[in-house]
Amino acid sequence: MQSLYKFTLFFAVFMPFSSFGHAAIEISDVNEIITISKIDYHFSAMEDKRKVLKTVGSSITKIGDENILEKVFEGIFEKNQMLDDSREFIGKNYNEALASKAKSIFSKRLPQKMAALEVEAAKPENKTELKNFLKNMNHSEIEPAMPLIAQINALTFTTDWMVAFIEEMSGNLITITDAMLESRKITSSEQQKLAVAMEAQTKSYRDGDPGFLFLLFAYKDVPLNELQQYVDILETEEGIWFMKITRGAIVEGTKLSLKRFGDNFVDVIK
Repeated sequence: MQSLYKFTLFFAVFMPFSSFGHAAIEISDVNEIITISKIDYHFSAMEDKRKVLKTVGSSITKIGDENILEKVFEGIFEKNQMLDDSREFIGKNYNEALASKAKSIFSKRLPQKMAALEVEAAKPENKTELKNFLKNMNHSEIEPAMPLIAQINALTFTTDWMVAFIEEMSGNLITITDAMLESRKITSSEQQKLAVAMEAQTKSYRDGDPGFLFLLFAYKDVPLNELQQYVDILETEEGIWFMKITRGAIVEGTKLSLKRFGDNFVDVIK
């Protein structure tokens, strides 16, 4: 049963939005935030990973029937759906007083460079390079950059949104284990053990500071002066708002997919 949890670790409208009593927010304003932050690229990567997840899911969950496996992954990580949900989140949290300047700041060369490096580092084809980098990294070479990257990790909420994704998935696994217990596929004792394992592995994932490690890899070739300039940008009022709203949009965009995975799995095992 622990393999089921490990699987989660392998794995953010065409109308105006109203925002906290302000005038309606145009969809073009919301789409501009998505484009600048490259949320659409993150969701494209997730959509691509769905194909890999199906293959891995088949071996881990022991579901060999392609039709059943397809049902488990139906509606999971569909880019358009994730974008719709993230647009809604941005629209509800849009701050007109900060948005205009934030969009101007994050459209400039350095923030765009940093966002592009994150997108590139997150691509499935770079997974092996990331693992090798973390395994063999030269601490003396990267040590000068570590305090700045730790600041960037905190200011961009990178570890926070990665952990939020896993916690959301863990919550849906409870639904799965409840169904498995009801259908007598596991015992009450086995369910309890799985719950303990899920909590322990989530804590281990959080304590490992995955966002910091990911950014070490993504920004490995960025000069110290540019890292400092990026910290200065992120510490502004506009920078804090922009990161909160865009990272939150990624998490919100994936919630329905994770719920569907749990619901689909329940339907299969009943």
